[in-house]
Amino acid sequence: MAGTQAWRHALTGFAPRCIHEIVPYVLQPRYKQGYDPHPLMSSTLSHRFTHLISLKLSTMRYPTWMHSLSAYLLIFAFGIQCKAIPSPSAAGSPLEFKSAAAQKYMVPRKLPLMDFLLPQTYAGLLKLSEKPDETEQLFFWFVPTENLAAQRNLALWTNGGPGCSSLLGAFQENGPIMWKRGSPKATLNPNSWSRVSHMLYLEHPVNVGFSTGKVVINNEKQVADYMFKFLTNFLKIFPELNSANFYQTNVFASDGCITGESYAGMYLSYTANLIYTRQSELALKLQGVLFIDAVLSPSVFQEDVPIYPFVKLHQDIFKLSPTFMKELETAHKTCGYADYLEKFLKYPAPGKFPDISKVWVILPHSYVVSQRLTLPSSLCISGTSNIYNKDRGVDPLFSKHTYLDRPDVRKALNVANAPPWVGCSESKTIFPDNDSSPDPSGKVLPNVIAKSKRTIVAHGKFDGRLPIQGISLGLQSMTWAGKQGFTKPIDVDFKVDGKSLGNFRTERGLTYVQVSEAGHMIPQDAPVAALAIFEYLLGNRASL
Repeated sequence: MAGTQAWRHALTGFAPRCIHEIVPYVLQPRYKQGYDPHPLMSSTLSHRFTHLISLKLSTMRYPTWMHSLSAYLLIFAFGIQCKAIPSPSAAGSPLEFKSAAAQKYMVPRKLPLMDFLLPQTYAGLLKLSEKPDETEQLFFWFVPTENLAAQRNLALWTNGGPGCSSLLGAFQENGPIMWKRGSPKATLNPNSWSRVSHMLYLEHPVNVGFSTGKVVINNEKQVADYMFKFLTNFLKIFPELNSANFYQTNVFASDGCITGESYAGMYLSYTANLIYTRQSELALKLQGVLFIDAVLSPSVFQEDVPIYPFVKLHQDIFKLSPTFMKELETAHKTCGYADYLEKFLKYPAPGKFPDISKVWVILPHSYVVSQRLTLPSSLCISGTSNIYNKDRGVDPLFSKHTYLDRPDVRKALNVANAPPWVGCSESKTIFPDNDSSPDPSGKVLPNVIAKSKRTIVAHGKFDGRLPIQGISLGLQSMTWAGKQGFTKPIDVDFKVDGKSLGNFRTERGLTYVQVSEAGHMIPQDAPVAALAIFEYLLGNRASL
């Protein structure tokens, strides 16, 4: 079974409780052998549900940050490229991190349940302040590359959520370790991003994963401030990455990046913007950004407007009842979404986009009607609670995991006494009253594009959480470098080793890549494509 038949089989080969009322999180092409329990997940849940996303069916409109959850494997992701200068020894051997502080973070090369050795890695909690009343600590896992030609690269990866751990991406997407379905053991990941860069996985904001603290996060300014503090203190422990002595001559220059998924589009847009504002204070020179299936635009663009066309396109997979499909179609038209897509998703952009949210004022009850475009996850999985709202049900993707809470694993990662680990935090300290920051596409992202060497937005064509028409609409509404949207369609062939993996277009410093046969987590679904995109960010590839 190959191509579309493979991922269709993956979706239709099981019988969820609401077979007529589901939408897959990702139309996952690689699961043609079935959904086996995943070794990182609780044994009470089957991996078959990890790629389901519910459509919202509620008279209450949930804030963007609650229903734009990141995938447990890189989240809608984006990256920030930084520049650091290693010591001259990097020319002939891998960097060695010799500070006494770094030695305290060393991780055994052989982790529990693994029968292979990793390169020397470093992990633990990093305190952000010496003030006694500021107790915030962020957990990191630093994976240096052994590739001599890649010593110049440093990449920071973060998952989204908000509230999801970046260790999900490290263990199940682009890290050195990859789990095989149905196996209690891990294998080395042949498409690990650590092949071409030092990788730094960061659990944030405070109270995500092993990270701890008392602060309440209300907006992206706080997120960016803590990220900046972390990077500053991280370089004190690993001064070999510090660019202070070598940046001006560009000798042994080290390129780095910050990468992430989904809601990380919010996190890292604001973080990149802050780094550019305070660049002189940081011994890493930011170069560019990569967003993967990211939250970058208003939620109405990315979730509401495109969901009916997505469901209709894949109706042979969803098998929704004709009655319900008619309801979705009616809502799509009543709310003005059908006309909006037809008029404005064009190349070049037809002009400034009107505020589609005004339809809620113009059309009586349309606010409620629009919610018929989605279903609560409680329809699919009963008896469980959502990580943000216990009354809504849960996508098991975010259920409690077990491997990272094993005592021997916690000891190896230098967090033996940390609170219990969960994939996505239910902490009320993370946007308790919603994220008050505007979406990045207004001013923040255009500014980041202007100051970056490369900015990339990559999106999986099978993403059911953030359908691809939504991000396309959002980008066409955005103005950067003096013009609105892309002037030409996204139709340039994206190839790796002669095989077409999608389409792309580059204009005015922004590259938009549409990845075929990939969903919300491109590094997992299409690892070869993801690695190629990452290398393009680093400058290893002249073009996609």
